[in-house]
Amino acid sequence: MRLTKAAPLGSGSSAVLCMAWQQGAGGGAQSSPLAAATSDRAIHLLDSATLRPIRTLAAAHTDRINELTFAPASSLVSVSSDGTVKLWDAGASSSGGGPVATLLAGRPGSGREADAGNDEVWSASADAFLLAAG
Repeated sequence: MRLTKAAPLGSGSSAVLCMAWQQGAGGGAQSSPLAAATSDRAIHLLDSATLRPIRTLAAAHTDRINELTFAPASSLVSVSSDGTVKLWDAGASSSGGGPVATLLAGRPGSGREADAGNDEVWSASADAFLLAAG
């Protein structure tokens, strides 16, 4: 796959920070989706066969996106330095609205609202029954 032939993502000065590919998705004529997070805090969903943009989730986070990972059922997980883990519907038929769910990282058991969402999240892994992030 050659990314140099693809259309630019995000603003002209944005850089790709991380990418994820939904392995084994699609079938037949439909290729697996590819997701790219850019320095302008957007997530771009691309057709992995043609690298053509499918949809952009602008302002997906309020700080740097550190990792993307696909989960079953066309779900995409993004984690960020803004202290959130977000679950997105990355299906081709999705309208591309906001996240399906948002989890806040924080200090467990502190009971303080101010502690929610203040810890950076760097990595995530997901399957059909479990989401782990840290």
